[in-house]
Amino acid sequence: MPALAEFQIWFQNSTVKVFQDDPPGDTTGVRLSAARNETESFQVVVRAGTEALRNVTVQVSDLVQETGARLGGDRVTLFRVAYVNLPARGRNYPDALPPFAPCAVPAAQNQPVWIDVAVPVEAAPGIYRGTVTVQAEGQPARTGTVELTVWRFALPETPHSRTAFGLNEEAIAAFHGVPPGSAAHQALKRDYYEMLVAHRAMPYSLPVPVESAEAARYLNDPRVTAFCIPYVDDEAALRKLAAYLREKGWLKKAYLYVLDEPITQEHYDLLRARAARVHAADPELKVVVPYFREPAFAAEGGAHGALTGVCDIWCPKVSFFREDVLAARQQLGEEVWWYVCWEPGAPYANLYVDMAGVDHRALFWQQAHYRVQGFLYWGATHWNPQAGTADPWTDMATVKDLSPTVYGDGSLLYPGAKVGYAGPVASIRLKLIRAGLEDVEYLRLLEEREGWGAVRAVTGRVVQGLDAYSRDVSLLLAQREAVGQRLSAGQP
Repeated sequence: MPALAEFQIWFQNSTVKVFQDDPPGDTTGVRLSAARNETESFQVVVRAGTEALRNVTVQVSDLVQETGARLGGDRVTLFRVAYVNLPARGRNYPDALPPFAPCAVPAAQNQPVWIDVAVPVEAAPGIYRGTVTVQAEGQPARTGTVELTVWRFALPETPHSRTAFGLNEEAIAAFHGVPPGSAAHQALKRDYYEMLVAHRAMPYSLPVPVESAEAARYLNDPRVTAFCIPYVDDEAALRKLAAYLREKGWLKKAYLYVLDEPITQEHYDLLRARAARVHAADPELKVVVPYFREPAFAAEGGAHGALTGVCDIWCPKVSFFREDVLAARQQLGEEVWWYVCWEPGAPYANLYVDMAGVDHRALFWQQAHYRVQGFLYWGATHWNPQAGTADPWTDMATVKDLSPTVYGDGSLLYPGAKVGYAGPVASIRLKLIRAGLEDVEYLRLLEEREGWGAVRAVTGRVVQGLDAYSRDVSLLLAQREAVGQRLSAGQP
């Protein structure tokens, strides 16, 4: 009988991506900290020895204070880190996070397990401790420790940062094999919508019509800070809808996305005409305009001059952000968001699969550093067979027409049917977007307590410019920890 394969476990924070062939670590536990109403994550990595492991299970005990207060049950959720091959990089990258189930681990490979700990707003502050137990068929169990400090402050239920993420409903139906418009499709639309909202990422559109009775379920949700009204040329219809939203108390959450990335004279003429129609219908309706370059024609003041009086929510691509110009627009009561897409690449932060985890999280430290109020991302389910992406589980070059080596643009979720799961599957990138947006909340609370100068002093240790920021995970996490300690001090 062959010798039983031995195995190891170790722990890693959520902002480091663990590859299948990384050398084993030596950590025997993990220390976490979180505010109330925050989700904090970590990874336990299972490494097989000379033989594959079979029927690997992972269990997390309740996290318990000495007082008896505990966190457990549905507050702790496990996911298996799944890998996608990136041909241009010559290796598999960790990204998808299907729900964890007993699994095998190939010989001499790592299998990370991602663990979310959702701290309820009513949790008692203090230190909670628990145990992670990993078992494999025919092997002694391996254990490690978890220590979680729950701060004395809570993150607000309503996020400070507005967000807007696209969902392709047709792709959802196609990749789950359900008829468009069917009851099954409608249920999936709700599931995908809720998946994003749970990660502080507001979808462009509700899963139901805005004027339907079901819309109240979503628009009365305090977590929902933004939604897109479909543009129509009918000014009277826009006026009627605005009046309805005002009556319901939802108008301040609404925006219209009337034209994307204007470049030509024709684009700007159409944009001005549509924006004028929207503002004539109701001055409180807000128009967002994503833009990434100067106009292709002579325009006084360039893009910012051409967009003045047109947009209410300025939304430049990160690489085209102009701090001085847009700070002046904020002083006039207008909003400033920004966005990334298949551009810009390094040295800018973005959401590509093959970027480091810190690149995803640092994007939101930059957002706080420059006082940007919102983040827009064009798609979370851009699975387009016509563009060459037949299956996001095996091919994440989602924008081959623009670049065959940009991986994951417009795709932050996976269709769960491929792994026997009925709904959407999150990605590491989506989890780190949530972590970054929660970091923004820490920094906004710090501003309320100590002023803007205190925030800039903290973010300035991580951010040096739009294309310059620290990639030192330990530095970013240390700054977050220091802010958490400051916010927790003196709280009841």
